[in-house]
Amino acid sequence: MEQDMRALAAASKAVAGAQLYLMLHQRHATGYVFLRWREVSGRKRHLSWDEGATRYQSYAEPLRSWYAQLARQAMEANARHLQVRKACRSLQARASASEMRLYARPVPP
Repeated sequence: MEQDMRALAAASKAVAGAQLYLMLHQRHATGYVFLRWREVSGRKRHLSWDEGATRYQSYAEPLRSWYAQLARQAMEANARHLQVRKACRSLQARASASEMRLYARPVPP
């Protein structure tokens, strides 16, 4: 899944003259990985999905449609990542709740 996210980010960076690109972020404390827009020039600040859409809406076709599809794929990848993380946490909770307790028995000589 992270490979797909990296591929989307790389594709967005390959567009010459674009005002924005996708950046892959990771929160090291939690392992949460997500894509978001980043500005190319200026302060290279992060952009919301709406701000990104406003920027690429000014592009001519077919680039505008390509960016819209890229944004959809990025948001879907973010959502899938969250679903997988939630499923993993649920499985971990179930596994720890049903963990069999082992008690040491004396070993016969």
